[in-house]
Amino acid sequence: MPTTATLTFTGSKLEPAWAPDLARTQAFKIGSGAHVAGEVLGFVSASGAVDTYATGNGDGTETAAVIAQYAMYSDGTHVSLTTGSALLDGETATDAPCYIQGYFRCSDLTGLDSGAIADMQARLIGANTVSGVLALF
Repeated sequence: MPTTATLTFTGSKLEPAWAPDLARTQAFKIGSGAHVAGEVLGFVSASGAVDTYATGNGDGTETAAVIAQYAMYSDGTHVSLTTGSALLDGETATDAPCYIQGYFRCSDLTGLDSGAIADMQARLIGANTVSGVLALF
């Protein structure tokens, strides 16, 4: 029996701020690299995968679409929800869950700006994108 952990999950999951029963996820192919829980993601036009949203991009990810539910790493084909920035032997997941609706603290989100709120047809509850709550429906 091994004495050290062979698989360590981050436990880094974005939890809804309110009404968790109303939150919905859908699994999507994830673009290459490391992604944090709560990261705003857009769809890459060429591959259909979701990747980091940024207004200056020109590959489709300049339009925000979903929010990462977990911290994760992807090699472009397989996805890991572990602490390492690499896949472990035998990992075969090809997609990961992302939020498509729910209420989230803006302070828990990465990459949220007024453009992302408009793209996702969401609503900001509160004063701003730092202390408010995002209503994504």
